[in-house]
Amino acid sequence: MNSDIRLDDESPLDLAQILNELDNEDCILPYDAIRAAQKHREQMTPLLIEMLRQATEWVRQGNDAETNGHLIALFLLIEFKAKEAYPAIIDSFSLTDLQAMDLYGDALLDFMPGLLAQLAHDDLTVIDDIIANPAFGSFRCDAPDAYLYLVRDGVLSREEAIERLRRHLRRAIDERDDIVSILIAAWDSLSPPEICPEIDEAFQLNLLDDSYISREEIEENIARGDVHFQENLNWLPTTGVVDTFESLQDCYLFDDVGDEFDEEPDDDYDEVDPEYEALWNQVFRPDEPVHPGEPRDDLLTPTFHESTIVNFTPKVGRNEPCPCGSGKKYKKCCGAS
Repeated sequence: MNSDIRLDDESPLDLAQILNELDNEDCILPYDAIRAAQKHREQMTPLLIEMLRQATEWVRQGNDAETNGHLIALFLLIEFKAKEAYPAIIDSFSLTDLQAMDLYGDALLDFMPGLLAQLAHDDLTVIDDIIANPAFGSFRCDAPDAYLYLVRDGVLSREEAIERLRRHLRRAIDERDDIVSILIAAWDSLSPPEICPEIDEAFQLNLLDDSYISREEIEENIARGDVHFQENLNWLPTTGVVDTFESLQDCYLFDDVGDEFDEEPDDDYDEVDPEYEALWNQVFRPDEPVHPGEPRDDLLTPTFHESTIVNFTPKVGRNEPCPCGSGKKYKKCCGAS
């Protein structure tokens, strides 16, 4: 995509051109247009809000989203901390699951708790309303985790977040809301001093999915106390959006990045990690010496020993870091299936 947008102060500002570049039909992430929007955020904000509103209404009427400009608009508005955009943003999160999937795909999977935390920095009812309202569909499942961001950011104390989650849990139990397991997992991530009566009640009523989080996990994490709490804080990414282009450049919804941005090629994509190779050899060829780092032509055709039973899946809590090393929580990564 060839862009005529220039970023120097002497260039005439063509807002329509910037919008057109952001909402291009080629599924290209437009570097220059994003940088121009960032430079002229005051003029661009109302136009980005309208772009998001139109896309939301278009999908709500049963149409298919044909471009990704609304996703860029969402990230820019959150990056700008544009409070006037919050109603339009929240409205886009209230689509049905199918409509939301059409609008955003699963591009918000890793961002959603942090995005909601940014929105709630000035108004905590944003999170409370989403958690309590089933109309928000799958997006409400990410809302409880936003409390952890708010604690990390100093907006809420740990005790306040625990109490808010407990109140939500009380309501969810009374209404037999299927968000009970998610609330308890978020509550557990804050590592409270003891199991509250609501959790005992949820177990007694069989409202908690043991595959999501078990009582044993909760008790273990309570025993670990601050260690468990600090681990969860340390795994949190940055709240909200720092730079829209940096956040979206690896998003699968965009086929390419455009304009002057040229990502360095990855020359190491075909290298085998020595530690992984050593583990592989140890499991599948236990009778042979292990030499990490040496090339193996038969690495992908291992010999299985019938007497060897191997469990490749470590026991890990759904709120703990995924053992695959992705940096995500297990429930957001390998435990999502």
